[in-house]
Amino acid sequence: MWSNKKYIDIILNVLLFLVSIHFLHYGQILLPIMCLIIFIDNGFNFRVNDLKTFIILSLFGLSFLAFSYKNSLYSVMGLFCPMAYYIGSNFKEKSISNIKKIIYIITFGMGAHVLLNAIGDYIRLGSAFFTSYSHHDIWTQESVSTTATAVNYTMIIGTIFYILFYEKNKTYKAIGVSLFVLLMAYNFILGRRTPVLMLGISFGIFIIGDYLVFKNKNISSKVFKTMLLVLLGLFVLVVLAFGFDLFGLKGTVTHIRLIDKFLWQGLDAKRIQLFIDAIKLAPYHLWGNQEISSILEIQVHDLWMDTFDFAGIITVLILLAYTVIVIRNFFKVTEEESIDSRFRLLIFNLFSCILMQMLLEPVMSGSPIFLMTTIIIATTLERIEINE
Repeated sequence: MWSNKKYIDIILNVLLFLVSIHFLHYGQILLPIMCLIIFIDNGFNFRVNDLKTFIILSLFGLSFLAFSYKNSLYSVMGLFCPMAYYIGSNFKEKSISNIKKIIYIITFGMGAHVLLNAIGDYIRLGSAFFTSYSHHDIWTQESVSTTATAVNYTMIIGTIFYILFYEKNKTYKAIGVSLFVLLMAYNFILGRRTPVLMLGISFGIFIIGDYLVFKNKNISSKVFKTMLLVLLGLFVLVVLAFGFDLFGLKGTVTHIRLIDKFLWQGLDAKRIQLFIDAIKLAPYHLWGNQEISSILEIQVHDLWMDTFDFAGIITVLILLAYTVIVIRNFFKVTEEESIDSRFRLLIFNLFSCILMQMLLEPVMSGSPIFLMTTIIIATTLERIEINE
């Protein structure tokens, strides 16, 4: 995958998993170690997919550092982005099977991080784990927002339908399905609506792509039956939620916070209004320093405006340039004749979920590891259209 030497492959895959699990809360520190190993293994030859893209990401890192230096060590986060691009650029074996392995390593790593947080909270809280609004990160032992935790759901939601209905490797399928079930069960405790909505959208993308585009009626029949079971389960949960309310048990261990949010709060548009308010303030606060979020008294909840708030207009323009490059390369890759239609559906679904998450959450300030692993996946896919 990465090298002709098997032990180098193993080391890099383990390090990538540790990056995804945000090991010791310093997962990004492992990226330069991976870069060094790759550089030495390549005989000290520097190689990237596209030098211009690497320069753009390097400028992004430097600009983010220059305009957000007041945020202490956090200001260096942008510098790890070109490192992620370098790592993805040196993925050697460009088979679909090997690219899926990279996606699964990152997906399972992020899911494992959530499970470790859940186990840590259960050990700390006992039975109060089911009703507590207090959640902690396994590495720092400090309080962590449910928003930051939910970002780690993105990859598994983007891949679960492929894993469930197309993946032939029984080990990957067993790990993926088990992880998904445990994470969604924990989400009922977290009370996050975003993963549920994202799952619904992901399901819709899969059905449309699978049935209307690929005309795969057998798989669609299985998906339809699965959907009926899920809807039945949700119906039972709603009935239980109403029943518990009627008997005055709201707020006890039997009450389901996620159902409560959907029933009483619905699908509010606060994020949209927040984005509009940030756009209105943007012309008067061009140079970052968190001036917009200070006025709004809340972080701007999308990648680009979050970056603008922290590091100003120059930095976000560079990020927009990279965004255009990723979108252009993505469509080029999906048009490759060598790409299997099922794998094409996987990456389309996965990147749709990634885009949704970046439109909904302050990824740069809240979950930079998510951005870095996304760059690795995008760069790995980009290698498909490179003839060597």
